[in-house]
Amino acid sequence: MQKPLLKKRFLSFLLSPDVIPYDLSCMLQDRGMLPDAMLNSLKGEEYGRKFLQQNAHFLTDYFFHRCREKDYDA
Repeated sequence: MQKPLLKKRFLSFLLSPDVIPYDLSCMLQDRGMLPDAMLNSLKGEEYGRKFLQQNAHFLTDYFFHRCREKDYDA
């Protein structure tokens, strides 16, 4: 069974300033609209999902060269 495209390419979608605006990336995370998003992990899908959900804000800020507290007014 093939994983949905967004699930497979989530990091390229969420963390690429050329694909998605910073504010939209933050909004999708804050509203929990990407519950199945995950990293490929040798420890399994559940680990990859939890890791990404716990670190998504940091990764977004890092790749967009922004700071959530300063650059995003929710």
